[in-house]
Amino acid sequence: MTRQDIHKEIVREFRDCLGNRKDFGAARKYLAPTYIRHNPPSNEGIEAFEECAGACKKDPPDLTNEVIRVLADGDYVVLHVHSFEPPDIHVAVVEIYRFENGFIAEQWDVAQIIPATSSCPDRMF
Repeated sequence: MTRQDIHKEIVREFRDCLGNRKDFGAARKYLAPTYIRHNPPSNEGIEAFEECAGACKKDPPDLTNEVIRVLADGDYVVLHVHSFEPPDIHVAVVEIYRFENGFIAEQWDVAQIIPATSSCPDRMF
């Protein structure tokens, strides 16, 4: 298994801990001590992750996330995720992770609500 394959598996597990199982303690084990989440409402560091985790606990319990694709390039891993909140909120999410010494050192994300109708036959995924 290559380093990139290992990083891809770590990101899948991290995302599943956060987005589906709401197991933030388990997710925290993947973060570097200097973790930075590049998201305007977030601060830097592990404390910012814990604040975000607290907010995520308030998400509806039936919120689910399906990883559609995982791409890796060097120390970077990219996820393309379909997030779904019943009854009808669908969101396309792209997350970028940078690894350092086997841990997630940085994270970026963008999200877009998926419209109910689209002129694009391939939709968002």
